[in-house]
Amino acid sequence: MKRIMVAVVLFPCVLLALRLTEYDVDQSSDQVLSTGFNYHLGMTGGDVVSNFGNASLNFERFRATLPSSYNVNLFGNLSANFEQDTLTPDTSDTDTTQQINYQIQWEAKYNKYLISGKDFLAFAKLEGDVLTGYDYPATQAIIGLGYGRFVSATPLARALRIEERMLAQGVLLDSLNLGTLMSFARELAPEAKRTYKERYYYWEREYYKSLESILNRSNLLHDAELGSAGSLIITDVLDEYISTRYYGYEVNLGVGYDLLPAYKAAGRAAFASLAFDFAHPLGFRSQLIEKTNLRLPFTGQKFGKELHGSLLLSVLYEVNSMIDLVGTYQLNVDRTRPEEAEDYSFVIHNQLTGMFDCLIVDHLVMSNTLALNHSTRVKGLSAEISSKISFRFF
Repeated sequence: MKRIMVAVVLFPCVLLALRLTEYDVDQSSDQVLSTGFNYHLGMTGGDVVSNFGNASLNFERFRATLPSSYNVNLFGNLSANFEQDTLTPDTSDTDTTQQINYQIQWEAKYNKYLISGKDFLAFAKLEGDVLTGYDYPATQAIIGLGYGRFVSATPLARALRIEERMLAQGVLLDSLNLGTLMSFARELAPEAKRTYKERYYYWEREYYKSLESILNRSNLLHDAELGSAGSLIITDVLDEYISTRYYGYEVNLGVGYDLLPAYKAAGRAAFASLAFDFAHPLGFRSQLIEKTNLRLPFTGQKFGKELHGSLLLSVLYEVNSMIDLVGTYQLNVDRTRPEEAEDYSFVIHNQLTGMFDCLIVDHLVMSNTLALNHSTRVKGLSAEISSKISFRFF
């Protein structure tokens, strides 16, 4: 009981003194893969009145190995709506309407840092968007210059979670010093774990021996060994999902070209692109992400007249290892001319989303979402509440 009280008192002090941004490495990586599904069936008087479902796929991968880095993002969504409408009231003949809609968004970006020890970079990006109503998969290529760098500090977040549990269970006698904690976090990184898998046949034995050696340097490991309790804590935390903790920023200026336009009549266009991305952990359990993008077409006499801008703000708070709260604000601003005879005008879309993620068992998650939408094209506010079951592979 005394050890648990010491952990409760000392651990918040460690968090106040330590920032995730202190985890600075030349190599960092992270990846996420999850699928989601929801289904709705409604019946009245024995008749099916609503029958629809939705499936989604999300994949994110980031890897930085100076002097280069890359990230890949893929999101897919498939929805199916099956409704039965009676043709005449005096017959049992029905007309089944099947409506399938899909959306796929992807982005692949590669950065090459030009000066050793500096964050000046050249980049190339390929991105695309596919919707049910598109004639072609809208695909753009962008090249340009930029400045900035991102680091994944997720290993340090894992190290802190392990330390917290070890203090509570008496595996550690006191909080680790900063040097030991950083060394421990680096050994928890995916690239370090991958090295052991490639080097040793019985890699787990060597890996845990190395982790034990790092913790022993602090002279705070109970009985100078991990034991079954310490090994189990590390195994559990490594297997648990922790939302990615990024920090850093990146500003990019480039030129792009439509490799494939969304619609046949639109034609290809070149454009200037300005982007600013920012990420910062607001604490041990929280993460802020901001993404801003501005595009100015300069072909077809559109320069200075047409523009497309977007802003994404996302804040995540990890209540505990089982519950995450996520708030997201999305703003899209477009200045276009719908018809040749019409003047250019602004269209603004706003979306505010709140999400409650709860781990059910292992990697199975229940997500409850409230979304509020507003557009200058439509009067009033629209709202949607949804729930889905997701499986996080990693």
